[in-house]
Amino acid sequence: MNIVMAAYGFPRGALNKFMKWNEDAFSKNNVTVWVGYHEEFEDPEFPNMKVLKYPHEEPIFSIGRTVNYVMRRVDCSDNEIIIKTDPDIVFSDLVLKHIADRVKMNKGMVCICANIDEMHLATAPKWSSMTKRMTGKGACFVMTKADWFSMHGYDERIEGWGGDDDEMFYRASQRISMSEDASSPLFHVNHPQRKNVQANFPRRSPINRTMIKSNNWSSERWGQPDDTK
Repeated sequence: MNIVMAAYGFPRGALNKFMKWNEDAFSKNNVTVWVGYHEEFEDPEFPNMKVLKYPHEEPIFSIGRTVNYVMRRVDCSDNEIIIKTDPDIVFSDLVLKHIADRVKMNKGMVCICANIDEMHLATAPKWSSMTKRMTGKGACFVMTKADWFSMHGYDERIEGWGGDDDEMFYRASQRISMSEDASSPLFHVNHPQRKNVQANFPRRSPINRTMIKSNNWSSERWGQPDDTK
């Protein structure tokens, strides 16, 4: 199983936290983590984390472009699972096993998460009583490699915050069977809002949603910046 995420501009400490939070669940489910970052490095503490340098500066950060760049380089077979996530998400062993049992070619899934303020609250027994983030689709977006590739990944025209996961879910739902699932524990660790705090990650939901209504994303060069082979 593979996990892909964009962490361009994040401190290394954020990646370290993500890997520590998820160390046990990833080990039990043989997960490799692929990260789109602003530099390339190896961390001997986490041999299952592959960090790839996105080859361009991003004056306005595009999650889609960065995720796609990494997605094109995930080394796995077409029927293997790729999960797109974010660096503030905590996976349980249960949700990863649920994904492995349910997702296959032409059948994808978005797993719904719940907010927590501290890591000790990320416990499976409390899951059923926790309030779920039913509108969020980016915490755990799951398809096989073949399906991600057939759809050319995320819409790379989308920049800043807002609209990317909704667009991906809508487009995927037109092509394959997609479900939203809140049955297994998945957690989002609360943090200060980043939107508009960093100049390269502005809130652009209205602009993005207007733009994507009129044009269905497709590009044979998805995930391949001009100077990258």
